[in-house]
Amino acid sequence: IYDLINSKSILPIGISTCDKLFIDSDFKKRTIFINGIPLSKYNMNKKSNDNESQIEVKMTHTSTIDKSLREIALSITLAWTTLIYSSISNGKTMIVEYIAQQVGKRLIKIQCSDHMDSKVLLGTYQCTDKPGEFIWT
Repeated sequence: IYDLINSKSILPIGISTCDKLFIDSDFKKRTIFINGIPLSKYNMNKKSNDNESQIEVKMTHTSTIDKSLREIALSITLAWTTLIYSSISNGKTMIVEYIAQQVGKRLIKIQCSDHMDSKVLLGTYQCTDKPGEFIWT
């Protein structure tokens, strides 16, 4: 067992095989860089019927937008939960739409307000046609 643990060749493949496992062009096809942060692309060949997802998000890059893009991309890479907040009409939705478009993911937007009930976000039980039966919605 000692010889197996301390052996110098852990993988039974040669250097030439290792070079073929990771190809630079594959990485470029599957990765998008947002302000220097690499994010995986999804649904690269998938066509969507959703008209909203086909609209290209264009924006002027300013230092504030670039900083926000970098911080959000970093939080995605690290799988951190992120809260984006600021006053009304400052571009929060636009930045998230841009990132979703770049990585090829569908974005689900929920517009929250002071009058919104938590049941809208969390779900609730509803009665069915059968007495005593409920479904989670």
